[in-house]
Amino acid sequence: MSEFDLKKDLNYSSLIINNRTIGQDVYQEYDKIMVFGGDNLKELLKMIKLKKEKALVVSGSFDQSLECLVQGFKIVDAFDINKLSKHIMNLKIAAIRCLSYEEFVSFMLNFLNQDLYNKLTPCLNENSKAYFDNLLKTYSRNQLINLFSHFYAKNTLCFWDKCKQNFSFYNEKEFYELKERLNEVKYSFIPLDIFNEIDLQSKLKTKYDFIYLSNILFFASMPIEKFIVSLLPYFLKHLEDGGLFVLNYFHSFASIENEKCSSKNRLYQLKNKLLYQKLKNVSNEEFVISGSGFGHGVGSKDLVLTIKK
Repeated sequence: MSEFDLKKDLNYSSLIINNRTIGQDVYQEYDKIMVFGGDNLKELLKMIKLKKEKALVVSGSFDQSLECLVQGFKIVDAFDINKLSKHIMNLKIAAIRCLSYEEFVSFMLNFLNQDLYNKLTPCLNENSKAYFDNLLKTYSRNQLINLFSHFYAKNTLCFWDKCKQNFSFYNEKEFYELKERLNEVKYSFIPLDIFNEIDLQSKLKTKYDFIYLSNILFFASMPIEKFIVSLLPYFLKHLEDGGLFVLNYFHSFASIENEKCSSKNRLYQLKNKLLYQKLKNVSNEEFVISGSGFGHGVGSKDLVLTIKK
């Protein structure tokens, strides 16, 4: 299901780099590539008790999927509407396989450093190697900023500490554990639009112990009510007995009540609360909302909305 089309990937990447795509709050089939994840999945997975065999996880930066592998899952299917996300998956896998921890840190904080990129290419998927080779040959680092989200200002130790707090493998011990574990596990990329019924019907083929949507519903391309009534049953059908479905991750959920919160962040949290209320109003499922870790905003806490089967 990789659906590699190098020419199309490069053409759309060029449009994004040259700011010729809309790319606003709704995710698209070809969109900016996330380099780092922001969810505290490290603590969340330690809190929950379930069979850790198969997981269906939003791909994005691929950090969430790697965390699942670190914490014992044997099979991870990473899905994303953004077909360019498969390239960051392959790049990170190659970096972990080929680089030392010190080199990995340097590569991630000085993203696409040419010398370290050259060192990891023997482990890089052939299609993704052609993709990155072309980008590095064609564009400057400043131009690539437009394509890769969340890397250009992330070269500080403070930011790396936050990465280590969110994801185990950004720490040295777990990094080497994951390097060894990659030889024993299976991972794949599924180009999937969770708001497309045909996509869900044709591409979800197995049952999972853990399904994780992160905060995709915050950017829903359809009314939440319709998603819950029409599409939620497809996910529950593919959830194993005893499995956990994380329907939404709320970043800094309580910060709207803090006077120091910025107006932009206040609006974001207001949308979070409205989303949560809609989910409760339209579903007969037994939702559980619980803390998942530190808050991203002052006086706040990250929360998750889950369904246990």
